[in-house]
Amino acid sequence: MDCFSGQLNQVFMNILANAIDAVNDFNSRFKFAKIKLNTNKITIKNFIEKCQLKISVADHDKGMSEEIKHKIFDHLCTTKAVGNGKSLRIAIARQIVE
Repeated sequence: MDCFSGQLNQVFMNILANAIDAVNDFNSRFKFAKIKLNTNKITIKNFIEKCQLKISVADHDKGMSEEIKHKIFDHLCTTKAVGNGKSLRIAIARQIVE
């Protein structure tokens, strides 16, 4: 299967940037001593299922609500304060993959 490696790299960078943002948002609620006791983690897994490569990226935060999951790929959707939203990156990543 052919792919555009530069665009695929952008997809992974966008997903990882969102995971990093989630970890940073999570940490902003706590003091350093508590963060140090509960180390942050972003987990990346890959596996083959039914002749397809599947990649999973997860952080240790609570995840998205069902409401956000339904609109996360909308260009104007954001869970951040005005000016800080990055969902456009997710919308672009989806266009590249599809």
